Amino acid sequence: MMALSVYAFLSVLLIAGQIYQVLKDTGYRVTLEAATSYSKSISDVREYYSSQVVPRASETGMTISHDFRNLDNAIPLPAILTIEIGEISSSQRGGGDFRFFSSYPFPWRKSGGVQNDIEQAVLTTCKLQVLVVR
Repeated sequence: MMALSVYAFLSVLLIAGQIYQVLKDTGYRVTLEAATSYSKSISDVREYYSSQVVPRASETGMTISHDFRNLDNAIPLPAILTIEIGEISSSQRGGGDFRFFSSYPFPWRKSGGVQNDIEQAVLTTCKLQVLVVR
């Protein structure tokens, strides 16, 4: 009788472990898909801004700068726009984190370059710049 109880207990633990693993994997996949979708959307906005807004603004004599807030008649660089949209979105949504880094970070941004080996590996794979949503 004792052996049967132990067997039943171990079986329940094994089943619970399997259920936990399936739920964990599903949660991971859903989170990854959401982050990928968000990243793609931000990239699409940046590409549109770079190809449609920046050239037209430049043709009218506007300045495109990282320091756009302190300049008259200026708009942000595409990377600055991306960073600011990500920061606004992160602060309003809580629980998420946004990081945009590049092989050529702005010298005035301490967090713009690679921060660890994982980011370096991602940057090497993706080339010039990476948008990360965690």
